[in-house]
Amino acid sequence: MNCEACGQLERNCGEFHCPQNKTRTPANSPHTIELLYRRLEMMAKEMKAVSELMRFVGGFNERMIQHAKELEGASNIAREWINEIKEERK
Repeated sequence: MNCEACGQLERNCGEFHCPQNKTRTPANSPHTIELLYRRLEMMAKEMKAVSELMRFVGGFNERMIQHAKELEGASNIAREWINEIKEERK
């Protein structure tokens, strides 16, 4: 079910972006940074899973395989972003 205020899934309701969050977490707070790590990791995992599905469905379709490789590359880039952000925060 989605939040009526922000349209996000209820599990995200009350996070920094939601109008129902009256305290507005600062952008550089540990909570917000941890949220960023989690969301990037979730996105990277989903992109990797979709790329694997594309390879399976695509079979010998070269274009589909190429898109799957690109998506997997983008997943790796998202993981690199996480590492870079963590390094900058040390």
